[in-house]
Amino acid sequence: MLQPANDQGLAPNLRVALARRMAALNADPVLVAEYDMQLAQLGPTEQLLAVTQGETALEEPLATIVRHVDLITLTPKKAEASHIALLDKAGLNNPQIVALSELIAFVNFQTRVATGLRLMRSA
Repeated sequence: MLQPANDQGLAPNLRVALARRMAALNADPVLVAEYDMQLAQLGPTEQLLAVTQGETALEEPLATIVRHVDLITLTPKKAEASHIALLDKAGLNNPQIVALSELIAFVNFQTRVATGLRLMRSA
């Protein structure tokens, strides 16, 4: 998910920055630290560092991507088809929208599994 052979135009540093943002939104400091380390190795831009810090005042299409990531991570029940249309309007093509959706699903699932495993270990 983070560094696929065909990234569909969603570069690995963008993917890791978004993953780090989702880990922070899910209050998972262990994954935040892991994604920080990975991102440092990929040479993040100032915009991507802003993404990791929760910034929303970003250039397009990054601003729309971040709003979508936040929506699905924090309030997935509020997601509607119109939100996908916003990604399309921001310039993402269908394979990019699918890749972004896969990334969001993966990282949010990862945080839940990791939290569960940590809780089991501490019991």
